[in-house]
Parts: sequence; structure tokens; C-alpha cells
Amino acid sequence: MKRSTYVAFFTLAIIIIFNLNGMLFMLLGVLQLMTPILILCIAVLTLNLYPKFMKGMGQVGKIYACVIFAYIFVGFAALINSGAELKLTYIVANVISVITVICIAAFTYTYLVENNKSFVNPIFYMVLLSTSSIPLSPILLTIYKVPPAEIARGFGFFANPNEGGILSVIGLGLLIAARIPGYLKVIFYFMLLANCVLTFSKSAMLLFGLVSMVGFLTSDFKVKFRYSFVIIGAFVIAAYSAPIFYNNLESVQKRRIDQVLAIAVEGEINADTTSSRSELWEIGLVKINDHVLLGNGLGQLHHMKGGVASLGVDQGVHNVFLMLWGEAGLFVLMGFIFFCLAYLFNWVTMLKVMPKEILTITLVSFVCLFMDMMSAHNVLNLRMHNFFLGFSLGLFAYYNQLTKTKGLVQS
Repeated sequence: MKRSTYVAFFTLAIIIIFNLNGMLFMLLGVLQLMTPILILCIAVLTLNLYPKFMKGMGQVGKIYACVIFAYIFVGFAALINSGAELKLTYIVANVISVITVICIAAFTYTYLVENNKSFVNPIFYMVLLSTSSIPLSPILLTIYKVPPAEIARGFGFFANPNEGGILSVIGLGLLIAARIPGYLKVIFYFMLLANCVLTFSKSAMLLFGLVSMVGFLTSDFKVKFRYSFVIIGAFVIAAYSAPIFYNNLESVQKRRIDQVLAIAVEGEINADTTSSRSELWEIGLVKINDHVLLGNGLGQLHHMKGGVASLGVDQGVHNVFLMLWGEAGLFVLMGFIFFCLAYLFNWVTMLKVMPKEILTITLVSFVCLFMDMMSAHNVLNLRMHNFFLGFSLGLFAYYNQLTKTKGLVQS
């Protein structure tokens, strides 16, 4: 690959993983400062890698691209038919997101073909450094010109603390996949855990615990034995420090911890534990019922009039599946569900082909994406998820191609 391709990719990675657009907005009060550079990077990657687009996306990626373009087309047609106001930002945002995913998938695939190895380590260190801004939130709050809405939670470079929490979980998946000494993995694990907890993101904390448990249970005996002492020590420390930590929390922070425990221990799913999302889902279902087959049009479930307002803004449906159904209809929803199933099916078929660490990051990043899709409607346009979805699709494409090549050689 050309040097410009590497420069464009890693510049893009830095902008996305460190959330430079959001961070610079909070710091300077100016919107989209890094967007021109981001678009320039995408343009360079497109010019240099377009011959690899189809191979880099693989079959699963092609399904994803087709579904998103179908969402744009059908949603646009439904909006015109309804006579509602068209906002081009919805079309532009989705097109840029798809191209970003395609470019990252193509780079990942091409890099693996040329080097026969992944680049997990540098991506992990970027994520670790980015999420390590979360404990610095009290300091950042003194210099941010536009502070985040929820200052009672750790935010770091992220205006939305939930994004920092989810990135910490993805960081855990990368940590499992990274090739670094064991003692560093222990240190970095507790750093990521602290970063995640300080965001007080319910979904992130639950996911971090789930990934930790599954990662430990699926490790080999030597790893289990070695880290069991670390886990026992961590439990002992937590048993003594957790009550003190909890008692010193603010009321907002205590409430979110209580909600996490209510979901994890008692399985309570209601307006309180979901932060009113269940109410938004009910409102969204009413709107979906008006136009089940072809939807209400692009953007109509991003801000639902007559629903729940926050800070003077009508809230969206907070669920990607309901958003796709409500804006572009049942067939687009079925296409997107097919993409999710195709992703998981492809992952299962790769169990004996892909290295364990690659299996880990492709599953963890998808689970994080899925959980975010269940609680937010703008997830498919979040650059963080665009990056790791493209990364995973490129990995799938490479190992699928590798399997086919080996099969031809053997036959």
C-alpha cells in the first residue's frame, strides 16, 4: 500500500478513537473542526483502495451496505410521499458512515493480505489512551468551554459518557486480542475497568462484566490458574472498598449503580432502569403502526413530536431496529436483521479458522454495537462503531478468502 494510505488510515483512526470533533467542540466551542480532515482521509483511502472495496467488505459487508442504502432510498421515498420536511443531513450522515465502514474494511483486508498479520496493538493503545481521559474529567471540566450535559459522570473526551463506557468495553476486547506481556494485561485491565465504571454507563458496566466473565471462562487452564489469584485479590479489595466508594457518590451516580444492579440481579426492565427508553419505544411503536410496510420517512423517529422532551428537544426512539422500521418500513428492518444474523453466522463458521484473539474482538465489538443499537437510534452513524464494524468486516473478508484459498490448494 502507498504511504499516503497508511497516513490517511491512522489519522482517521486517531480522529475517531480520540473523538477529536467532540473534544475540540467542548474545548473551543466550534463544531466539526476535524470533519474536513476526516473527509480528506476518507477520500485518500477511497482513491487508493477502491479496487479492494468489494473484497474488503466480504459478503457480510455487502449485505450491510445494501441495507443502509435501502434505508436511505426507501426512507427518502416515504418522506416525500408524506410531505414532511426533508433534512439532507440524514442522507449525508448515512452515506459518509457507509463509506467510512467500507474504507476501513478495505484497509484492514489489504493490510492483512500484504503483511499476514493484524494491527490490533496500536489500535488498543489508542483506545486505552482515549478512555484514560475519563478519570481526568474534573480537570477537563475546568478548561472545557462547552461542558457535557452530565457532569456527574465521567466523560473525558466524550460529550456522551455512554460512548466512553462502550469504548472501554471494546478496549477490553482489544486487550484480550493484543499481544503484550501478561503483567501489562492485568494493569491495563484495571485501568479499563476504572474508566468504564467512572462513566456510570449501565450498558457498558454490564457488558464489561459479561466480557470479563466469558473471557476468563474460555481461557486455557494455565491462564485461569494464573489470573485466579488476581481475581480473588480484586474481590477482596472490592468487598472492602465498594461500600466506601458507593457512600461517597452523588445521588445521580448512586441511582445509576442501583439501576445496574436492578437489571443484573433482578432483571427489571422498566422506565426507571432504562432511563425512560421503554416509554420512547412505546411511542415509537405507535408511530410504526401508522406506516408498517414503508415507514414514515427519514428522520421521523429521530425526533418524535408529542413524545418525551429533554432540554427542549423532542427525543428519538432510542432503538436502531425501531428506527429503521419506523422510518423505512418492515422490509428494511428484515434486511437489517438478516445482516445481524449473517454476521453471527459468519463468526460461527470462522471458529476453526480465525485466531482466538481475532474471534474475540470481532464478537466483542459487535455485541457492543448491538447493545448500543438497543438503547440509541443514531448508533449506525457513530464513527466509533463505523471504525470497529469496518475493522471486523475486513477481518472476516480476509479469513474467508484465506479459507477458500486453502481449500483450492488442498483440492
